[in-house]
Amino acid sequence: MKTPYGAAANLLNTAKRWIPKTAAREQHVNASDLSPEQQKLLRDVLKAREEWRAAHSYFNNASDPALVDHAILLLEAAERKYMFLLKEAKAQGLTVDAF
Repeated sequence: MKTPYGAAANLLNTAKRWIPKTAAREQHVNASDLSPEQQKLLRDVLKAREEWRAAHSYFNNASDPALVDHAILLLEAAERKYMFLLKEAKAQGLTVDAF
């Protein structure tokens, strides 16, 4: 099983490519061609996605009512963080075809 940080640690190996959106055409760019800020954003998005998946797993396996409440809070926080980072990437005119 992957750890929540496995995807972020292997950023350039797991990310296929970034696709900058333009009005006229789409251009494919390798992850290594991105600026350091864009690479950090990609790492953050991948890390948040893994945290969100881990939160789903935790919620699905929680049995005690107190743990279910805790799992719900973790799941909501992880989802909001992931969606926020995806919006940040979109605001920069970038999408990732791996998502």
